[in-house]
Amino acid sequence: MGVSPTFTEAEHNSLRAASLAQINNPHVAMNIHMPGWLRRGDEVLDIVLGEMGVSPNKVSLAHSDPSGKDVAYQRKMLDKGVWLEFDMIGLDITFPKEGIAPGVQETADAVAHLIELGYADQLVLSHDVFLKQMWAKNGGNGWGFVPDVFLAYLAERGVDKTILKKLCIDNPGRLLTA
Repeated sequence: MGVSPTFTEAEHNSLRAASLAQINNPHVAMNIHMPGWLRRGDEVLDIVLGEMGVSPNKVSLAHSDPSGKDVAYQRKMLDKGVWLEFDMIGLDITFPKEGIAPGVQETADAVAHLIELGYADQLVLSHDVFLKQMWAKNGGNGWGFVPDVFLAYLAERGVDKTILKKLCIDNPGRLLTA
């Protein structure tokens, strides 16, 4: 599901349709592609959770990295019971008319802080490798960046090994399965 910065009426209706599909298939997770530099979470979740009644434990909000310094916003989303997906890890890219992807250290700080606040059970990590130039064989960070590099940054910030496993194995398993 995608939401643009303008969050059109058609996108409102698409969220409603996706919500109906999720309700009819409650074991399926609902990932919502968010405009990361804006704070549309309340509007989105008003439809998905409030109006349509989707279970929050099956909803993830993608592109949470750009809002990493806005702890109040992220806590508000997490307190609704949804997942935050930090999926721009290692992206060195500018999104036209939006912004520059946050640096790896900035995202590590944000994730570590949310873990300190008790939200480790609602976080998932990814790297949004969507172009061939991002593959390791083509000079990019590749698929191994999160487990091989980013987790070490979290460990440097005091995140325990059991939490690191939770972020990369247990949490995705809980989100994506019944």
